[in-house]
Amino acid sequence: MNVRQLIALLEDAPPTAEVRLAVQPEWPLACNVRGVAYADDLADEEDLADYRYVYIVEGGSAGDGYAPRAAFDVAVS
Repeated sequence: MNVRQLIALLEDAPPTAEVRLAVQPEWPLACNVRGVAYADDLADEEDLADYRYVYIVEGGSAGDGYAPRAAFDVAVS
C-alpha cells in the first residue's frame, strides 16, 4: 500500500476519529499511533537509506489493549 492509497481509504473517515493499529490477528491487539518515520530520516540505517518508505510507528497499547478480531475480516485495501 502506498500513501495515496492509504489517504483514499481514510478520506471518508471522520476527521476527529482516533487512529489505532490492529495487529496480530490470532491475538488481536490494538495500539496507538506514536507518529510516522520517513526512510530519508533513517540515513544512519544503511539498508534503508535508498528506499522510500513511511513507517507508521506504534505507540503502546490502546484502550483495553485488544482490537476486535472482526477488524481483520472487514479491513478494506
